[in-house]
Amino acid sequence: MIECVLSLLATTVEIFIFCSLWVAFVVGVFVISRATLRARFSPLICDFLAFAFSSSTLFELFKMNRQRRLMQKMFLENGPPIHCSGFSWLLAPFSSYSCLEYYETVHSNIFWQLNVFFVTAHLFSDISVAIFNIIGRSLGGLLNSYINELHMFYRIPGFIIASICILSLIFALLGCRFSIGYGFIQIDFRRETALRSKREQINNIEAKKRRKFVECERMGDNNVRLIYELYQKCFASR
Repeated sequence: MIECVLSLLATTVEIFIFCSLWVAFVVGVFVISRATLRARFSPLICDFLAFAFSSSTLFELFKMNRQRRLMQKMFLENGPPIHCSGFSWLLAPFSSYSCLEYYETVHSNIFWQLNVFFVTAHLFSDISVAIFNIIGRSLGGLLNSYINELHMFYRIPGFIIASICILSLIFALLGCRFSIGYGFIQIDFRRETALRSKREQINNIEAKKRRKFVECERMGDNNVRLIYELYQKCFASR
């Protein structure tokens, strides 16, 4: 009886800590996202994006919890693998999952598998995989549509040239440098990046100079207007 009460109390404390951590994390994500985006967007857009970021973590939590429950249900219905009882070296190739996977899934702890950091890392990995998957499919479809229109003898050179162009574009965006044939062909995109940054710095300096010049002109106009008003007051008093 005492063991049941202690187990129930420990479970209640774990659930309370788990829910408190998730509530604090979601609220923190909302506040930090809103404060970060406030300098660039309007308050309505900031609230919308912050709500999207914070709610996406909850959706990922619900999705992972559902996957965990489905895996547990499947393993419990199928039972442990045959090679768990013995002759593991002989019957292991005929099983779809191992004994370790079975017991880890059946006896998994929700407070560890669905913690804040694990769910957040899983969310970022899913987003990155989805983005690169979309980019890869779009580029693959584009190359396939162009290459299929070519003759059989031109498909391989066309594929190579298109691949080099796409890789060069990616390297140019990242500002990388690579060489082909031990320096026979060298392409350096870091110079373009440095020139672009210098050009941006020069434009920023010129913009600051123009802003200061306009402010000086405004201050000069105000001073002339103030002297004119003082002169009129002195002339009227006489």
